[in-house]
Amino acid sequence: MPENQAEAIAEAFRAAQVEADPVTRTDLAAHDTDLRHALQETEQRLKAQIDLLRSDLTGKFTLLQWMLGLLLAGVASIVIRSFF
Repeated sequence: MPENQAEAIAEAFRAAQVEADPVTRTDLAAHDTDLRHALQETEQRLKAQIDLLRSDLTGKFTLLQWMLGLLLAGVASIVIRSFF
């Protein structure tokens, strides 16, 4: 490789390193904090949605229990009426 080409490549690498914006530990810590905050917000939203679905299902199961109870009472009254 000619010397002038090697010098040009070396100069290009030096310039690239000077212009580069290396990531520091402080940068990583800031992004880590941001990610943790976003994760906590997502967790809060999911918990709220789960609680909403749980309350909705609880209401529906209560209705089903009443309907089943009335159905069983109706069947029991038909069975009792047929024997007496």
